[in-house]
Amino acid sequence: MDSSRPEQILDAWKHQVEAGVRAMDTLVAATAKMREVQLGAANETHQRALQLQKALSDATTPQEIWQAQWDWALACSGRSMAYWRGLFEAAGQAGGEIARQAQEETGKTARRREKA
Repeated sequence: MDSSRPEQILDAWKHQVEAGVRAMDTLVAATAKMREVQLGAANETHQRALQLQKALSDATTPQEIWQAQWDWALACSGRSMAYWRGLFEAAGQAGGEIARQAQEETGKTARRREKA
């Protein structure tokens, strides 16, 4: 039996584990980014809710109540789009990075096979 064969197997195994760890790290980083987006949106929503409560308590006419409600709803739609865009960007970056890592690992595997 060729003595380099066990070394090749161990080397391939090591590369597979390292690739898995890199992919996991990328996913964890994306999860952290998504959590940042969520936390930012929650904090902003809380602040805007306080502003809406104040505007409603200060309102003296139906038009002022309607205006406060309208402004809130309109701003919510814009913030909602920004929120989802942030989540999709984080997910897209993670997917792209994992694809790049997989492509890189495929190239490394092919080069190792050529050497064998």
